[in-house]
Amino acid sequence: MKKLLFVIFCFLSLGPIQLRADDVAAVKKTEKPHYKSWSEISFIDPVDGYFDMSEFIINAHGFVPIPVIITEPAVGGFGGGVAPVFIDPKPPVEKDGKMYPQSPDITLLGGIYTLNNTWALAAGRIGTIQEYGLKYKVLGAYADANLDFYTPPESIVPDHKMEFNIQAVPVYLYLAKQLHDPRFSVGMDYVYSWIDLKPKFADPNIPDSWEHDFKQNMSLIGGVFEFDNRDNTFTPNSGIKIAVNARFSDTLWGGGSDFQKTEESMYWYLPVTDSWITALRLETQQMFGDAPFYLKPFIDMRGVPMARYQGDYTALAEIEERYDFGKSKRWSVVAFGGLGKAFDEFNQFDDAKTVYSYGAGFRYLLVRKLGIRVGIDVANGRDGPAWYIVFGSNWAR
Repeated sequence: MKKLLFVIFCFLSLGPIQLRADDVAAVKKTEKPHYKSWSEISFIDPVDGYFDMSEFIINAHGFVPIPVIITEPAVGGFGGGVAPVFIDPKPPVEKDGKMYPQSPDITLLGGIYTLNNTWALAAGRIGTIQEYGLKYKVLGAYADANLDFYTPPESIVPDHKMEFNIQAVPVYLYLAKQLHDPRFSVGMDYVYSWIDLKPKFADPNIPDSWEHDFKQNMSLIGGVFEFDNRDNTFTPNSGIKIAVNARFSDTLWGGGSDFQKTEESMYWYLPVTDSWITALRLETQQMFGDAPFYLKPFIDMRGVPMARYQGDYTALAEIEERYDFGKSKRWSVVAFGGLGKAFDEFNQFDDAKTVYSYGAGFRYLLVRKLGIRVGIDVANGRDGPAWYIVFGSNWAR
């Protein structure tokens, strides 16, 4: 359903945490790490003397206690929660004379609450079955969200804001097989959700077509193709990821209506110098058939409220510049900007609003051996400023 549960689903993007070449020794190739008791663990990096969680995660079955600070304007502008992420790193494996990083097992439990009384609970796991070259993701959640949607241009009152309460119980399943070259993978995913949507207003201008969508379960089966050679999934410094996903809803497998949705994305990281990283994001989405209005694609960028700009088609481009500095390149500054459009017909592209955002932020290298950076971004766009807590990359998918 839309990205109504964006905060919950974002963890599904936690793909392979890839050990950097100079830290491969942290997890030996032929054996599991020597796990220590918590009393033996140091949170001070011996390399530069800064606070660091590498030893805790690698050698103590530790977790990253992510503070979930919700700053998304679409759900009240502020909220919080907790999401401990348990990470079990795995050593790289050798294939045809080349070393390939392997995905860790990741387990997440979490909950959130925001100022507009949106709340959610979620649990999930990402893992691999190495002997078969399989990757899997499993998520279950409950959400009670209050979100604004906007009437389409052809409505009696176009671009009119309407608030809805959405209760949902989503389940997400993903299974993919690595090909002979493990940078390539193909697989399938399945999304099911019970949905109960209620308007929080008495408004005669609501489009008639929307009322059909108020109680409509979601059941989507999809195919996935990915190429990923990034050096690190959380905060990449180099490499490219290309993903294509096609999902299909049909009443035959429990969907409330028949429609199709496709997504194409590319994330390209180019090291200009050892400290300066340029990143480019391109993304398109298409919707065909009789989809509920809340499932329509929307522009997803920092500084743009969720579901604010929707259409059967979306296209966006973003650029981000990151500069690392300090001892061990522990600190970073970030600048970013992007443009996007949402429209219902191809001939509407020129007339559709150009959605823009720009901003800046900083990062701290919290887990040096796994290359995980965290920080804060401040963004501005057509609808005003917003700020975001970033774990890894804001583009995590």
